[in-house]
Formats: sequence, C-alpha cells, structure tokens
Amino acid sequence: NMEMLVKAHEALDRTHQKLGADVHMYKESEKAMAKELRHRKAIIDRLHSQVSRLQEDVENKDIEIQRLVQLKAVGNTIVESVHSLEDRCQLLVSKEAHARRSAGLSQRKVQQLQQQLEWRCHTSTTHAQLVAQQAQKLSSLSGRTTNAAGTGA
Repeated sequence: NMEMLVKAHEALDRTHQKLGADVHMYKESEKAMAKELRHRKAIIDRLHSQVSRLQEDVENKDIEIQRLVQLKAVGNTIVESVHSLEDRCQLLVSKEAHARRSAGLSQRKVQQLQQQLEWRCHTSTTHAQLVAQQAQKLSSLSGRTTNAAGTGA
C-alpha cells in the first residue's frame, strides 16, 4: 500500500510540475499577447491621426479649388471685357476715319487726331492684353490645380 502511495505521490508531483510549466507558458503567452495588443493599439492610434490630417488636407484643398474656380470666373470676365474693349477701339478707329472723310479736315489735323486715337487705342489695348494675359494665367493655374486635385496628385 505504501508503494502505491509513493507512486501516486510521484505522479502527483509530475502532474504538478507539468501544470506549473503550463501556467508559466500561459503567463508568458499572456504577456506576449498584451505586448502585441499595445503595439496594435499604437498603430491604430497613428492611423487615426493620419486619417484626421488627410481629412483636414482634403478640406483645405476643396477650399483652394473653390477659390481657384472663382478666380477663373473672374479671369473669364476680364477676358470678355478685354475683347469688348478691343471691339470698341476698332469701332472708334472706324468712326474717326469716317469723321475725317466727312469733315474734310486738313491732312495735318487728321494725322494728329489719328495719332492720338491710335495711341489711346494702343494704350488701352496693351493694358487690356496685359489684363487678359493675367486672366489667362489665372485660368491656366486653376485648370492645373483642379486637374492635380482630381488625379490625387
């Protein structure tokens, strides 16, 4: 009977050691899983932060695009005004030529008036062309920015 008791005690010791090893392994596994969980939480927090920054960037780009669209509209209006101004200058030149023929003014006086009118038209047209160029640049810039935003660039 004593021998059976010794064997049972030895079996109980072996089981106890095995359970101790299993508990130790479980605790180590639990520590590793907690470490992995903290690591993944840190990654998720960084991703949330990046998403917030990207949302803010998108909102800022939307505002910039709206501003450029407004600038393009202003530029188009300026271009139309320039064309209208050029047309009026041509009309004035035609009226001046007609008035010169009708009035029978002296050649010298006609040349003076013509030079003054041409100078005024040239100055106005040059100014209008500069404004049109600026408007075209704004329009081009608006187009490039809109395209870049649309392609995700």
